Formats: sequence, C-alpha cells, structure tokens
Amino acid sequence: MNYKLILPIVAYLAVVGCATTPDPWAMVPSQNVGLWQSLGVSPAVAMGYTTNGFEPADAKPWIQAGIDDPKQASLWHRGGVTPTEASKWLAMGVSPEMAISYATNGFDPADAKPWIQAGIDDPDQVMLWSREGFNPSQAKKWLAKGFSVEQALDYKRKGLTVE
Repeated sequence: MNYKLILPIVAYLAVVGCATTPDPWAMVPSQNVGLWQSLGVSPAVAMGYTTNGFEPADAKPWIQAGIDDPKQASLWHRGGVTPTEASKWLAMGVSPEMAISYATNGFDPADAKPWIQAGIDDPDQVMLWSREGFNPSQAKKWLAKGFSVEQALDYKRKGLTVE
C-alpha cells in the first residue's frame, strides 16, 4: 500500500472535516428558516415550536407576547388561552394549568387578580367562595379565622360577620 499517497489525503480530510461547522438551522424545514429568523428566534426555539405543531405564523403572536418557550406556548394554546391572556396570567405568576382552570370557570386574568392578590390562588377555592357571593377581601378574612365557606355562609345567614 502506498502510504505516501494516503497520508496526505487523510490529513486533508481531517482538516476539512474539522473546519466545517454544521448549520444550526439544518433541522428546521428549509422553507420556514427565513420566517423563523425574521421572528428573531434561535434555531432551537424554532425547532421547538415546529416540533409542537406551530408554523412561524402561528408562533408569532406567542413570541410577541414574550412566550418563547414552545412547550409552554403549546400548553396555553391547547387550553384555549390566547397569547395576550397567557402573558397576563404569567405576569401574575399563574401556571398554564391554573389559568386554564380559572378560564374554564369563566375567570379571566382581571377577574382572578384580586383573589390572587388576596392570597387565595387556588382556582377551586376562588370558584367556591365567589359562587357563594364572597369577594376576595371577605373570603380572606373568613379563611384567616379558619372558617370554611359553608361555615361562613351559615354565620352570614345569621347576620354575623367575621369582623
């Protein structure tokens, strides 16, 4: 075997092979690369959105709302929450699961905010107290004294308050 001929070829291939860097956009469908780039996302984020079933046009409002985590956007989307609402829920520290529970019961971020600010952030508790006619401030006072909604209703019917 002629090693004088093979050695330079192997050396050349090693240098050329090491000098090339893979295209970070290679895993993203080529017809969408320019669209993803125009949204200012990284190849990883673009691929994440693609994997979660989003086209660039579908992902744009989520990205504009500040939600650049494709998995989180997918959770919100599947729950029927818009990007604008999701952004508001996130600003209050509410998870997609909790927000969807609120939304399912007819609460939007503005409705839930006073309850959350009162320290009552469990959607089930909020619905229970709200359905019985208590506002966040009243519910907070009854809860602070250790009363359930049923007990509070009983006292309220008797004309008593938590004060």
